[in-house]
Amino acid sequence: MNAVDERSAGAGNAGATRGVLSRLLPCLCLVAALQAPVLAQDVDITDGQFWTDARATYRFSGVTRLSGDVGVRTVFSDEQDWTRYNSRWRFSGHALDWLQLTGGVFFDYTNWENSPNTMEIRPTSGVRVLVYWPTRRFRLDSYTRLEYRFFFVSGQPDEKFWRFRTRLGGTVAINRNTLLADRTLFLILDIEPFVSIDEAFTQEFADQLRLRLGLGYRYSYNWRFELVYTAQRSRITREDQFDITDHIMRLRLKYFIN
Repeated sequence: MNAVDERSAGAGNAGATRGVLSRLLPCLCLVAALQAPVLAQDVDITDGQFWTDARATYRFSGVTRLSGDVGVRTVFSDEQDWTRYNSRWRFSGHALDWLQLTGGVFFDYTNWENSPNTMEIRPTSGVRVLVYWPTRRFRLDSYTRLEYRFFFVSGQPDEKFWRFRTRLGGTVAINRNTLLADRTLFLILDIEPFVSIDEAFTQEFADQLRLRLGLGYRYSYNWRFELVYTAQRSRITREDQFDITDHIMRLRLKYFIN
């Protein structure tokens, strides 16, 4: 978030919805345009997934904070059956009002029904740009990360590789004049490509593309909720086609301690 203290934002105007639909329409058209070529292709595997996670954030100051996530992910598919448990810890600080530097680590354990279970440790560092434009009703969000992924599989050699990912999108308040007001419903829209820098490997996807569209609700400064649909395309190696499609519903709870 911007270094400005959100708790100082007013409650906003509950009736300030005029003109929102005209602003949302181009966003929805963009989603449709992006998803059409993705979903129209022939695919070999199509899965449904459900993700749920919770995040708590502690602010050390107006510009630094520590966040911790725990989550569960599961798949609904005739082709595969797995359940994934993960936790993410991230420290972030603002170099400028609009520029945030991040570092953290991601832990993942996947329980496969018919394959050896896997564990991943993923240190990551990144740069995030958050710009409220033209008012605090709109926020542009660019988040670029470099990750080093360690995979541990029972009875198999460990694997590791570098991955680059960058997310570009934004949020817009629907029923308030600002995203920083309580009781605010907001739209989430972004696109994120993932690119493997090293040679392809066997345990996870080399490249992915995610398109996300969702709704969030800021009940108060402390509590926020999000429900997001993600269309995800993947390929095992860089020589393969993007022949795996996942339709993901994600439910997120966010709590700001102070």
